[in-house]
This record gives sequence, C-alpha cells and structure tokens, in this order.
Amino acid sequence: GAHNEAGPKATWHARINDVLSRYESGTLNREDAFVELALIARDFAGASSGKRLEASTLADLMRLPRTPANRQGLDTLRHTIEALYPPEFADPSLNTLAKSVTVKEAAGWVSNLVERWRS
Repeated sequence: GAHNEAGPKATWHARINDVLSRYESGTLNREDAFVELALIARDFAGASSGKRLEASTLADLMRLPRTPANRQGLDTLRHTIEALYPPEFADPSLNTLAKSVTVKEAAGWVSNLVERWRS
C-alpha cells in the first residue's frame, strides 16, 4: 500500500486542539478557526494518502479516483470538507447551518477524520 507520511495521530489532534484553544481564548475568530480546521483536514488527508490536497475543492475531492485502500479515507475527507463548507464560506446571517455549527463541532469532525482514516 501507500506509505503513510501522516505521522502520529496525536500530532494532528494537537493541531486541532490548538485551533479550538485559540478560538476559545478569543485569539482566533470563528471564520479563521473554520479555515484552519479545513486546512488541517486537507493536510492530514494529503499526508495520509500521498496526494497534494491542500488546495482541493469539494469538486476536486469528488473526482479523485477511489480504490479499495483509499475509498473510506477519501469519502470521510469529502464529508468533512462538505460539512465545513457552510461555516467556512457561507454568510451566517443568511445560512442557518453556517450559523448553527460550532467550532467545537467542526473540530470534532476533523478529529473523527484523523481517527477513522485507514491507510
């Protein structure tokens, strides 16, 4: 199989927790927290899959070829990024989903991606 360059899961959880801590302490605003969480998800999946995914859009992720080895991880990444899209890009005053998602929930989605990825 592909060589996994992601390193220990604890490293990724530390990055996620850092975003959450900075948000909760007021040094990181909500929008930037979502941007950082989406970047962590893409970075993790890229390191785990050996593909460059840091600038991948949702459409790009949907087009990636699936194999039995990478299907579950890439599908979880797509669902994670799809869930992060409204809070990351939508206007919270117009989009109720974007307004209702918390940074803590989003951090949980990215943690779930890290935990569920199988290489």
